[in-house]
Amino acid sequence: SNDKVIESNTIESLTAVMEVLKDYRVQCFFSFDSNEKNTFTAMAVDGIERYVDRCQILAGKDYSEFAIPCIPNFTIIPKDKSGVVLDNKMTIDENDVASLSKAKEDIMKLWIDGIYVSSAYVAAGLTAAVQSPDYLKEKFKTNVDPQLPGVRFNFEEGDNSLIATTTLAKEITGFTSIKDEINKNCFGFVFSSENATLDGKNVTNIMVYKARNMMTDIETGIYESIFKTQVTTYVERILRQTTSDFKQDKIEFFFGANPASTKSQWVAKGNKLNGILGNGVDVTCEIDAVEGVCNLGMVFNGNVRNLQLVVNRA
Repeated sequence: SNDKVIESNTIESLTAVMEVLKDYRVQCFFSFDSNEKNTFTAMAVDGIERYVDRCQILAGKDYSEFAIPCIPNFTIIPKDKSGVVLDNKMTIDENDVASLSKAKEDIMKLWIDGIYVSSAYVAAGLTAAVQSPDYLKEKFKTNVDPQLPGVRFNFEEGDNSLIATTTLAKEITGFTSIKDEINKNCFGFVFSSENATLDGKNVTNIMVYKARNMMTDIETGIYESIFKTQVTTYVERILRQTTSDFKQDKIEFFFGANPASTKSQWVAKGNKLNGILGNGVDVTCEIDAVEGVCNLGMVFNGNVRNLQLVVNRA
């Protein structure tokens, strides 16, 4: 937060919001003050350590996987180039001919604060866009299922970030010098202004470099990809809807081998760009009839996330 910027919130107030959002599995994208201190240029010079430090209060909590720090912010007009020429003084020469003075002291200028765009808006907007199969079809042309949402879409995979870019033009040549620092724990939803090519053509817009939340892998300390949370949330919500609030017989059919079961249909579309399962993602289900619970195992490239749901035996 910054006392001079009334619209800012504190990290502490963010944690209060996260306590509520986690109950509904809502992802929250947030960024830091929109000023010259949090730009691509500033991050290229200073690195990301101060962002990591500020966000440690959000790590290791029940809501960590829904908290997404976005860096850096975008610059529309930098503060040091925000002078607006209002007018020039009129002068009259010895022949009584009037003209606008070009003398520096005769130029009337208004200096405004720089204009910056919060990266949280861009990150949330782009993440929402890739949920749409229509958007994916427009960008990727082929191998998109028209019915499934892009919850499995991972910006960090293949050429995804080069194709689903932001609409904002590049600002600097990049931050190659701090890439090792960013890659160390893969912190945050990080945008890149690097030079890149796709099919021999230069990518001229700012891209996504990392798409992570504040949840960390217990063994490695690396921050988790946001798509894992999206897939887990989607599976739970579709399961709830399809099984009439987790009725046991309907859960068994949902995960059964019948070609008409939801899991079978997802597996059949596993090779699609927006396929729910496949490509390292799977879901297992184990019903404990005695305890009346359904234990879901969300598998991501061998790592398992466990989710427990209460079975409706009515």
